[in-house]
Amino acid sequence: MKLVSINSDYAPVSNSINAAIVSDACFPGQVFSQSFTRFSFLTFDELLMPDFFIKLVRFQRAIGEESFWFSCIEPDPRLYFNEHFDFFGCVEFAVEDEAEEYCNALNNFPETSLADALAHSANQIVILSQSGKWAIYGNRDSEIAICAFRDFSSQDVFQSIYGDDLFPNAESAFNFAYGECANEGKGLFLENYST
Repeated sequence: MKLVSINSDYAPVSNSINAAIVSDACFPGQVFSQSFTRFSFLTFDELLMPDFFIKLVRFQRAIGEESFWFSCIEPDPRLYFNEHFDFFGCVEFAVEDEAEEYCNALNNFPETSLADALAHSANQIVILSQSGKWAIYGNRDSEIAICAFRDFSSQDVFQSIYGDDLFPNAESAFNFAYGECANEGKGLFLENYST
């Protein structure tokens, strides 16, 4: 586990986020770049749980990856976290790390202001690796996260590991986020994320 606290370490994270996520996009719009065509859905809160970390590490090992970044994108990593706490609201995790380290990093940094820990203050989160094969965008306000994949095989591996804890489809995720009676934005959400 490594806190990303210097600009040269954050540059590749920022570049990867910019390649995966559409700047200033939000639900029900498409938040992922066009290269991502396969989507799976879970709750935002799951991203902060040890079980999520364990399953993500299993997924990474299955596809031959060794690490991933957990980064806040709202509040702004540079203007908020780096300005006030000398780190970018970003943590790099290796597959050798333990779930306890994951939870500690999300709940206990910055040490000078635990109320600003990522688990409490991050409104929008991106989790991704250097490979660019997959990315996860989580939005606290909608209470959902979307896992995006560039190909079916990566999504299939992820779904086989994650199991029944995923929402079955985009409509179920939308209904969880906005209520079953909500219609505003539903068509756009389903158009963007149904696969």
